[in-house]
Parts: sequence; C-alpha cells; structure tokens
Amino acid sequence: MVFPEAVESSETILAECRKWAERIGESLSKKSVEGAKVRLTLEDEDGALRVFARSFSKPIQCPRTALAALLLMLDGKLDRPILSMRLLITELKKVRAYQADLMQHVKDERRIDKALSQIRTVFGSESVRLGREIPEPRRVKVLREWKSAIGWQ
Repeated sequence: MVFPEAVESSETILAECRKWAERIGESLSKKSVEGAKVRLTLEDEDGALRVFARSFSKPIQCPRTALAALLLMLDGKLDRPILSMRLLITELKKVRAYQADLMQHVKDERRIDKALSQIRTVFGSESVRLGREIPEPRRVKVLREWKSAIGWQ
C-alpha cells in the first residue's frame, strides 16, 4: 500500500487497512489458502524501512483474520508518518473447506432468506433442513453403539 504523501493520521491508515484486509482476505479465500507467518514493512517519510515479523497461532485466511493480523502488527508502530506499507504472508498452505465456511462469503443474507422461503413455499417446509434435523438410519445408530460397546475404532 503506497500513500501519495506521508500519512500521520492513524485513523487514515486504519481506514485504508480495512480496505486492504478485505482485498487480502478475499484473495486468500478465493485461492483456498492460509498462512500464519506475517512480515510487515513500514517505510517512513525519510525513507527508512522498519520490518516486523510475527507468527500467529490462528491462520490468516479471510478478511476478518487479515484485518485482525494487520491491526495487531500495527499496534504501537504508527508513531511516525508513513509513506508505504508492505505485507507478506508466508508459508501458505491449502485449506480444507468445511460446510460452516460455505456461507461465510455471502454478503446479503436477505437474499438467502428470501430464496429459502421460496423453496419452502414451493417444495414444503421439510425441503430444506439442518443436518442435525435429518434422522440417522437405524443401522448407523446400531453400528455406533456396537463400536462403543466393544471399544472398536
């Protein structure tokens, strides 16, 4: 992120970081990758470079986690005017998507609710159900009980 002139206001920098984190997180999400090691380089108005590195316990993989990482990296470091910032997320690895992640990137929940209500109107209220609402077959229940009874893994 390069500013047209040196920026002193931390509010301006944080506002830009929010936009930046959105782009970074969406890019990581689209590629289905995550990384926990981050290096932030700040260029001061006199041209001096300050480099900060950190490993996070939770990976950066979406806009929310990218913003959290940026804010933690910038904490206490905005004491001088800044010309540019560079963020490098290293050791990227593929992530396995879970069903809970499917709705994460949807921005307009009203459209989802409207679509679900139309489906339920046409096909009935039982056409869309949560996974926990679907009854398990008897054989699955029996096998689970049998496994726990004999200690089989």
